[in-house]
Amino acid sequence: MEQRDLIPDQIEQAGKVLAKLLSDLIGYKSKGMFTIGLEQTRQELMSELKLDLNQIISSKGFDITNHEVFQNLKAEHFEILSDYIHEIGEYSIFTDKIKAIACFERSIELLKLAEEVSKTMSFVRCDKRSILENKLNTLT
Repeated sequence: MEQRDLIPDQIEQAGKVLAKLLSDLIGYKSKGMFTIGLEQTRQELMSELKLDLNQIISSKGFDITNHEVFQNLKAEHFEILSDYIHEIGEYSIFTDKIKAIACFERSIELLKLAEEVSKTMSFVRCDKRSILENKLNTLT
């Protein structure tokens, strides 16, 4: 019984970590300290979930669905991570266009995963994807 309870607890904890990372990043952004916030949240992502943000964003060969953290995540967790990476992409438009493109592409991929996991269509996710696709079109 305890083993079965462990997986839902891990999923819930991962969701809390992702939500906190997004919240913290937006908080730093609002204070004009985005780069500090990005570094801090990147370190938290690595220490809490063993995820390398740079690998997630820039590695074309990195298959999110094969990473153990993502095996049992809920749709809203993929959406949160998509929003987090989208924020990084927004900032990167002015500093690193290639990184911004990679962020937007990965954010779209995460929204698609959210749809697959939820097995439902969400107008909010569709709007987010449309915004990301428009940004990609203007950058490429």
